[in-house]
Amino acid sequence: MPVNTTHPEYDKNRSAWQKCRDVIAGADSIKDAGSTYLPLLGNIAETDTRYLAYKTRAKWLGATARTIEGLEGEVFRNPPQIILPAALDPIAENFTLTGQAFTQFTRRILRERLIMGRVGELVDYSEADRRTYSIIYAAENIINWREEIIAGQRRLVLVVLTESTDRAVADVYSHQTITRYRVLQLIDGVYTVTVYEQGTEMPMSIVSGPVTPTVRGSRLDHIPFFFYGVTQNMSDIEKPPLNDLMDLNVADYRNSADLEWGRHFCGCPFYYILGAPELSDDNASIEVGSSSAFVSQNENAKPGIVEFTGDGLGALERAREENAREMAMMGARIIEAQKLVGETADAIARRQSGKLSVLQSIVEVQDDVHEAALREHAAWMGAPTNAIECHLNRDYLVTRLSAQDLTALVSAWQAGTLSKNSVFHNLQQGEIIPMDRTFEEEQALIEAEMPAFEPGMAAGG
Repeated sequence: MPVNTTHPEYDKNRSAWQKCRDVIAGADSIKDAGSTYLPLLGNIAETDTRYLAYKTRAKWLGATARTIEGLEGEVFRNPPQIILPAALDPIAENFTLTGQAFTQFTRRILRERLIMGRVGELVDYSEADRRTYSIIYAAENIINWREEIIAGQRRLVLVVLTESTDRAVADVYSHQTITRYRVLQLIDGVYTVTVYEQGTEMPMSIVSGPVTPTVRGSRLDHIPFFFYGVTQNMSDIEKPPLNDLMDLNVADYRNSADLEWGRHFCGCPFYYILGAPELSDDNASIEVGSSSAFVSQNENAKPGIVEFTGDGLGALERAREENAREMAMMGARIIEAQKLVGETADAIARRQSGKLSVLQSIVEVQDDVHEAALREHAAWMGAPTNAIECHLNRDYLVTRLSAQDLTALVSAWQAGTLSKNSVFHNLQQGEIIPMDRTFEEEQALIEAEMPAFEPGMAAGG
C-alpha cells in the first residue's frame, strides 16, 4: 500500500469533519457547498438562477461558532496553572518555535477539540536550536495510524501525518504547493521518521530519512505523538462534542431558506385580471401604478391583487424559534433568550450543568495529555519529569457575590465561624479578588492602605 493510504476510520469521518469546518467558517462556506447543506428545489440544477436566489436569501445563524467562543472563554477566563522545571521555561515562552507560547498552544488545542473532537501533538527536537518544540496536527492531517499491544500495553506503532508547503520555483510570483507525508514508525522497537513529498507534477519520493532521533544519545522506544480526543487520549475517533448543535445549526439554515423564499413570494403582490380580452402583440404589457391604469371595454373584467393571508409561514417561523431554544439547550448560551421571569440562579445553574460537565471532562483529558507531552519535552532536555503540572480552569459557573453574600461572609468571620483564609477563598471564587493574587499579597495591600481607613476598620485588626 502507498504511504498516502488512509485509515478506514479516517475515511468514515472525513465528510463529518468537513461539516465541522464549514459550520465554524460560517455563511460563505455553507453557501459555497450548495446542495450539500441546502437541498435543490425540485429537479433544477445548482446553477439555476432560482436555486441561486433561494440560497442567497437564506440566513446563516453562527450559533455554533459563538458557542465555541463562549466555552473557550469559560476555560480561559482564569489563566492555566502550570508548574514546570526551570529548563522548560524558555521552551514554554516559544513552544512551537514560531513565537507561540504554551498558554496560546493550549488554547489552540482546546478550540480544535471543541470543533473536531480530535487533534494531535508531535514533540520534536531542533538540532539548530538545541531544544524541543511541539507541532499541532489537525484531525484531517492525521491520515493513518496503528496501535499494537506491546508488553501488555496499547502502544502506537505508526502515524502518518500530512503537511502542505510551498516549493521554490523559478518564477518568484508563482506558487507550487506540495504535500509532505511524515511517517512516524516503530521499527524493531526503535522510533524512526521518514518524510515523503508529492506534487501535482512530481511523483511520490523520499526527501528525508529514515532517521532515528535520539534523546541524549539514546534512541526512543516510543513515538512522541499525542492524541487529544473528547473523553480520552487514545487514537480512537470520537464524535465532535458539538456535533448535534452543528446538525441543528444546518437544519435551521434550511428552515431559514424556506421561510425567506416564502416571504419573498408572499410579500410581492401578484396582479390578475378576470374577463379581460387577450392582449395584442403590439400591446403585450400592462402598466400599473398611481399614474397608470388598465382600461377594458369588457364590463365583466375584474382586476385584483392576490394577497397573502393566514398562517402559512407561521409554522416556519415557529420552527426557527424552536431551533433557537434547542440550540440554547445544547450549549449556545450566547444566543439564548433572557432568563424567564422568576427563574433563579440555581435554576440557571442546573440548566447549564449538563453542558459544563462535558466541558469539564474535556479539560481534564487535556490536562493529562499536556502533562504527558511536557514530560517528553523534559526528558529530551534532561530536566526532571516528576515536577510537571498543568491545570486549565474548571470553574465555569460564574456567580459573582452579591451584597448579601459579602455581608454574610464578613459576619461569619466576625463571629469566629470562618477564617480569613476561607473568606479570601470565597472572595476569589466570587471574582471579587483576582485569581492570581495570593492571600499574603492581599494582606499586604490591605496593610498598605490602612492609613486611608479609620482605626479598627482594617481586616484582621
